[in-house]
Amino acid sequence: MVLDKEAQIRDKRSQNLKEAKRKEPQMNVEIDGQGCLKIESVNVEAIQVNYYSINAELLFSRQPFLKDNTEGFSYVKPIHQLEHRVHKAGATEDQLNSFVKGEIPLPKQMDNKNMVMEVLSGDLQKFLTYYSNDLKVNILEQYGELKVTNIKTGKPLPKTYVKVFYQKKQGGEAFYRDGYTDIRGMIEYSQTSGDKLKDVKRFAILVVHDEFGSKILECDPPKDV
Repeated sequence: MVLDKEAQIRDKRSQNLKEAKRKEPQMNVEIDGQGCLKIESVNVEAIQVNYYSINAELLFSRQPFLKDNTEGFSYVKPIHQLEHRVHKAGATEDQLNSFVKGEIPLPKQMDNKNMVMEVLSGDLQKFLTYYSNDLKVNILEQYGELKVTNIKTGKPLPKTYVKVFYQKKQGGEAFYRDGYTDIRGMIEYSQTSGDKLKDVKRFAILVVHDEFGSKILECDPPKDV
């Protein structure tokens, strides 16, 4: 009888844990090329989005591998905020438990801005970076080259500024090189004096065009180094 009672207690605890897990809020967030947030959620009633404007070149120079450092924006005042209701107030438990897909378009006042977006719901917090631009950057990792074109016209963009930082194999980050694309819209971003390339674990690359905006990418060094 004692064993039966202990088994019942264990079963009850297991059931309670499963029920609690089923009620846990979950949220997956992605961003498309127009700055629209694509959100999938469960047990989320409302979502708050904070928008932080950024100077791409200044931020890149301070934190070239930005995706590892976006949490710092939670201490800065956003330039725009909005709330998105996933469910109406007073939604039932069954409604909250249902899987929901939704979209939050980029607000008009944030057009043509580079930004970090903070997506919040309760204890859930996600950060995404978005760069408003008309640039297409093709990276040829094998050769350490990249080509910049206008994403709408496909035309190459010469005189586009490119700034490169790198993660060292032994740890730390440092400036690698900078320069401008040639008449073909191309630049050998991995080319530099000395044997510095041998110490590269990963590249972070800033691409800036005066008219068509900016973009930040990361890539591995050429494998045959």
